[in-house]
Amino acid sequence: MPRELAALDRSIATKQAQLFSSQNSAAERRDEAIQQEIRSSQARSAAFGVLARMSALQQLSEANPTVGVATWLLRLFLILIDTLPALARLLMGTTAYDRIIAVQSEQAVRTQFEVAQNRHFLALKDEEFARARKELEIATLRDRIELEASIDRLLVDSRRASLITRRATELRGEGSANLVQEIGPADKPNRPQPDQEANA
Repeated sequence: MPRELAALDRSIATKQAQLFSSQNSAAERRDEAIQQEIRSSQARSAAFGVLARMSALQQLSEANPTVGVATWLLRLFLILIDTLPALARLLMGTTAYDRIIAVQSEQAVRTQFEVAQNRHFLALKDEEFARARKELEIATLRDRIELEASIDRLLVDSRRASLITRRATELRGEGSANLVQEIGPADKPNRPQPDQEANA
């Protein structure tokens, strides 16, 4: 009996080892088949691009009119979806938002025009101020030159008057001396002598 149990245990162990080995080999073959299928699918996808898909759809549409009609309906639907916002705006007309945007745009244009006018006016005023400043500087310089010239003339006139006065004084002094010399000493009056007074 123990021999049979030992033989059965050895048989079970052998069968379990074979089962484990077959399971491992089956899992490896399955993984390899999956990887091979993935690689072939990727290769087919790489070879089957957009142009190939469009060509296949064209061939299918030519072969089956229903597919062609469905393709054109799908294209028209996509075009309608793309143009729907523009069509909605055309159908709705002007809205309050459009009026607000128009008013804001008009205000922006008016503001820019006023800013440009103010800048032009400021530039003109700057030019006028610069011109007036230059004219004022020129007038100030001319007045200073005229004032200095009048001061020089007054100094010259004062010196001339001083020289004339001095010369007149000198001439007056020389004239008095000449007059005294021409007239001579003044005659003394004849007073009677004391004897003559007694005799008289």
